[in-house]
Amino acid sequence: MDGKTPEQQQKAENGLERRSAREHADEQIAKINQRFADEEKRMTRFVTFLFLFLLAIMLISLAWYYFSGGKFPVQSEMYKLP
Repeated sequence: MDGKTPEQQQKAENGLERRSAREHADEQIAKINQRFADEEKRMTRFVTFLFLFLLAIMLISLAWYYFSGGKFPVQSEMYKLP
C-alpha cells in the first residue's frame, strides 16, 4: 500500500471515519441552527405585524374619537338606555 503497517492503515481509516462523523455532526448542527434562525425570523415578523396591527387600531380609534367630537359612537344618545 503506502508503505504503512496494517496498524497504521487502521488508524488512518479510523481517523477518516472520525473526521467524517465530525463533518456529519457539523452538518446536522448547521441544519438545526438554520432552522432556529428561520423560526426566529418568523417570530420577529409575527411580533412586528402584531405591533403594527394594534398600533393601527389605536390610531383609528383616536381618529374616530377626535372626529366625532370627543365621543365614541357607542356613547351617543341613541345607544343610551331609557
